[in-house]
Amino acid sequence: MQIDQNLIDKFFAGKCSKEEAIAVSRFLKAPVNFNTYMDEVEKEEMESAPQIDNRISEQMMERILDRIFDRQNRRDTRIRVFSYAAAVLLIVSTVILYQYTSQQTRNQSFGNISLKMQKTPIVLKNKSSRTEKYDLPDGSIVEIEPYSEISYLPFIGNKRDIFLKGAALFRVHKDKKRPFTVYASNLATTALGTIFRISAHHRSRFIKVKLIEGKVVIKPDNKLLAARVTTVYLTPGQCFSLNKKNYATKVSEFVQKDPIKIADPVVSGDGATITSDAIVFNNQSLVTVFNVLSKELNIKIDYQKNSIRKKVFSGKYEFGRDDPAGFLNMICALNNLTVSKTTMGYTIKYELINRKPAIKLKLND
Repeated sequence: MQIDQNLIDKFFAGKCSKEEAIAVSRFLKAPVNFNTYMDEVEKEEMESAPQIDNRISEQMMERILDRIFDRQNRRDTRIRVFSYAAAVLLIVSTVILYQYTSQQTRNQSFGNISLKMQKTPIVLKNKSSRTEKYDLPDGSIVEIEPYSEISYLPFIGNKRDIFLKGAALFRVHKDKKRPFTVYASNLATTALGTIFRISAHHRSRFIKVKLIEGKVVIKPDNKLLAARVTTVYLTPGQCFSLNKKNYATKVSEFVQKDPIKIADPVVSGDGATITSDAIVFNNQSLVTVFNVLSKELNIKIDYQKNSIRKKVFSGKYEFGRDDPAGFLNMICALNNLTVSKTTMGYTIKYELINRKPAIKLKLND
């Protein structure tokens, strides 16, 4: 670095940079350099002035350097603060962007279709041991199998989305403008108007889609796409199955049968009301009760008409809660009857009550 008078003046004015101050300080420590850059007037003033102790002179020099260095450090500190602030802003922005992107990715697992709870969804659960039938708002019919459920938001706009846990059969009302999609596990099955059954129980190893009528398309979500599961189109009579363990898929043929029709509540000829979850008796004779139970529960009940002809019963047999043996025992206990289990079914008998013989009184003449 070239040392000249201007730089020396700048040094004593405290305006040098850190590097310049160090260079000038080293330069002036040499007596030859100091005398060369001082004019005669300054020399005379310096000679006439009282001499400063070396220790004090060194302290003054340190203060000058400290002042210069302090200015430089303040500039460096400001630069560092701005750098740190920019770095923090970059990190925060990256975290926010990552969270937003992750959320978007989760919401787009099925192409931006998920059960967002802006409104309370409608949930239909079947806790019984028999299939139950429900009418959906769009005219479609769903037959929910035992211990299964569906949930959905109101069908607004151009979509009809159903979320299934368990198994159900869907009879889709035709609407070309509004696809009907059922989401089960990691699959989305879409149809315009058709009949199909989906089985996707949580504990089951397989997810199965059976097409009975029409056409459906089965699309995997992002997880299955990563496992190389592809979109599948089914035609009537085909069954698609997915192994949830190894993601193996298979399309096979199955023997079609007419879908099980769940009858609306009906009243039998004997007056008993039969619904999808119970048989209701209202003051029916025991002959009627046993005949209806035998038919609906597919069991054989033997009895003697003469012994129960005048007896009646009111009550309800609930599918999935009551069992035949317990229900028959209850009826018999109320009517002085006994029931016994046989290899063919049940036998009902009249229970004779032991009575003491009447005492004949002899009257004296």
